Amino acid sequence: MNLDPNTRRIRDEMRHHLEELEAHLESEGLSPEDARAEAARRFGDPEAIASEAPTSMRPGWRVAVDAARQDVSHALRQMRRHPLSSGLTLATLAVGVAATTVVFSVVHAVVLAPLPFAQPEALVHVSQTSPQGRLYSTSEPNFVDFRARQQSFVEMAAMGYESPVLTGVGDPTSVDGRRVSHTFFPLLGIEPVLGRNFLEQEDRYGGATDVVLLSEGTWERRFGADPEIIGRAIVLDGAGREVVGVVPSDRGWPGVEVFTPLAPNPDVYRDDQRIETVARLRPGITIETARDDMAGITSALSVEYPESNDGWGSSVRPIRDWLIGERLTRLGGLLLGSVALFLLMACASVSNLLLARASVRAREMGVRTALGAGRSRIGAQLVAEGLILAVVGGGLAVLLAHLGLDVVRALGPGDIARLAEAEVDLGALGVAGLTVIGTVLLAAVAPALLLLNDSTFGLLRLGGRAGAGGHGFRDVLVVAQFALAVTVVSGAALLTRSFVELQQVELGFEASSVVRFGVRLSDARYDQVARAEYLDRLTSELSTIPGVEAAGATTAGPFSSMRPSNFVARSDREPDRQEGFHPVSWRAVSPGYFDAAGIPLLSGRAFDLRDRLRRGEEVEHPPVIIDRTLADLLFPGEDPVGRLVTWFLPGGRQCEIIGVVATARDERIDVEPRPRIYRPFTFTAWDQPTVLVRVAGDPIATIPLLREVTLAVDSDTPAIEPTVVSDDVRRTVAWPRFSMQVLGAFGSIVLLLAAMGIYGVTSFSVARRRHEIGVRMALGAEPTEVHWMVVRRALHLAGAGIVAGTMVALLLARSLDALLYDVSSRDPLTFALVPVVMTVLAIVSTWLPARRAVGFDPREALIEE
Repeated sequence: MNLDPNTRRIRDEMRHHLEELEAHLESEGLSPEDARAEAARRFGDPEAIASEAPTSMRPGWRVAVDAARQDVSHALRQMRRHPLSSGLTLATLAVGVAATTVVFSVVHAVVLAPLPFAQPEALVHVSQTSPQGRLYSTSEPNFVDFRARQQSFVEMAAMGYESPVLTGVGDPTSVDGRRVSHTFFPLLGIEPVLGRNFLEQEDRYGGATDVVLLSEGTWERRFGADPEIIGRAIVLDGAGREVVGVVPSDRGWPGVEVFTPLAPNPDVYRDDQRIETVARLRPGITIETARDDMAGITSALSVEYPESNDGWGSSVRPIRDWLIGERLTRLGGLLLGSVALFLLMACASVSNLLLARASVRAREMGVRTALGAGRSRIGAQLVAEGLILAVVGGGLAVLLAHLGLDVVRALGPGDIARLAEAEVDLGALGVAGLTVIGTVLLAAVAPALLLLNDSTFGLLRLGGRAGAGGHGFRDVLVVAQFALAVTVVSGAALLTRSFVELQQVELGFEASSVVRFGVRLSDARYDQVARAEYLDRLTSELSTIPGVEAAGATTAGPFSSMRPSNFVARSDREPDRQEGFHPVSWRAVSPGYFDAAGIPLLSGRAFDLRDRLRRGEEVEHPPVIIDRTLADLLFPGEDPVGRLVTWFLPGGRQCEIIGVVATARDERIDVEPRPRIYRPFTFTAWDQPTVLVRVAGDPIATIPLLREVTLAVDSDTPAIEPTVVSDDVRRTVAWPRFSMQVLGAFGSIVLLLAAMGIYGVTSFSVARRRHEIGVRMALGAEPTEVHWMVVRRALHLAGAGIVAGTMVALLLARSLDALLYDVSSRDPLTFALVPVVMTVLAIVSTWLPARRAVGFDPREALIEE
């Protein structure tokens, strides 16, 4: 049998030892035969020993597998020997990769991913602009004219909001609906998954509009994905509608369940701006050209209909700006920037931890080199250690990413479209994972290459004193980590302070003991006067429930998405043009509303039965109530009760002020409330009013009774989504809370990473200076002096990072202006407190390595010397 030289050498050496044993046994008196047999028994067969040696003629793959198994086993032992260092490294890897993946997955799904429409870059949102420059929706007559006169679009479409009551499928319930033109889904490039789209004749005012489209989600949830649904009739607002199709609209408009024809009415008020308009640009037409085209149309309409359109213009913007919005886009950019910094910090922390651990392995490297281990063998083992860390950390990262995404979906505001569909982005996971794995391998192997540049004798003699080099680079990493940490923590602190300020805002009304719910009063069953009469009956019956103190109704409940606006001016100082009128928020309310909402009456009187509009009655000066903000704006220092204000535009309806109430912050908490005017419900009776009920006891316990009484008044009109108003308050701060929570989570983790970074570099420094510290203590240095010597060096690094980070944070803080309430982006308290916190963190993080330095035995240093 042919043997390789190493195996032959081992066999010859074994035979030599066997012959020596035989000679020794013969010298003790055994015969040559007995000595040979006894030696063979004791020693074994030299050929078998040689064949079992690692260098024997076994297949190369088996040799490689054995070596890999040994490397993995050694790597696992190293992890068990250093549980703190290994645990911190794994945690940093897992959190760094998981956080990067979760944030990118969410931002990509919500902000960056293409909209679920055909050629979305050609889609635009068209709106009207008031003479004061505010964006408004479009009225149905103006939409009809826009579509007929425009030259820039392939087609235009419109969408209105409604909440019809669905009956015949379980208990009567309100569903989220949209009124859309027949061009809506074809314009967006959305094809029905079943059936067909609306026909043009089904979208004509006064025509046969008794058809409906179901969203795909509703078809599956409410109708069991019945393939025979087409042609079936469902009842909406008491009227039968034939299902003609099912559309996959859940991504664009999540939660919307039914779509009915818009059938725009060309004869309603042109100032009734309640529909959203979208359009698709013609090939070769730019958005600037479309803006010029629409400006010409609105200018012509301003001349043709001065009573409603005087001074009004138009806005044309990409549909992405409308659906996603500036706030969400800004927050997405902020999160992407934060997570990029976060990933860099994670890599820096991993590098420092591994380099610190490698610095104390100089003696191990020296011994193994002296015993014949080559650089490639040591490098392979270190690569194995790095891969074990990377694989285990990567597995934890995948688990954390899925859990983190579930948390973000649960905590995120409900009005973020496509958030529920965010999935772990494999591309982001791969990029983050490869970045960190590369960092791990580089940090694992580089120390060995640096250590092996020293002589074996020096490594054996000096052990921990042997420098691993590169400490300047690690110092830079620590400075960068602290700078990044200060930047992110400052942003999180600003958002936290802003959220605290929001929580302390005075609403101007009571929310904790008020229940609100909606009712649907369709045109087919109720005219304007009948709606007011129905609400009088309903609120009267609700007031008989034990514990109910007051009940009233309004066109738009607290913190709803419906925020009607108009314009008013003092009648005795009426401007010539609408530009001089003041934009105001307005509500139509029933008697009892102010008591139910808890809005104090400051002067004059509230609405009562005297203010009800009777059929056929004309009122010269309809009564109105204004809030304190509008009173101060129009009548500073005067009593407004009994005065007249003009509604909408010059020559408009003059209204008499009968009372002044406190200003209610019930649209958005994070912006100053707009001036408000209240009108009697009978003058502007919308079909979907909100009812408010004030309860003395537990409001949640009263909800079943409210449902009961509402159905007793009209069995086809259920109470829609009864909710305690305090829950609405919490929802309205969902955005600030979400921003604070996300950046707060980042801030907490980057604090941990900064702590681990300075812990790692201090541990490395202590290990590298172990001999020097021992000699100092042997020469009489006090432990306290040595302790602060170690901490002082760490504080120098942390201080440099804190100064740099504070400067960067001050520069970037302006990007948070749109997310802050009543807090300056250069808030002195925040930028004074964060450096203090970071300094304390640096001291605490270096305390343990400093204690370890004080614990060195000076005799060891003297013996080594």
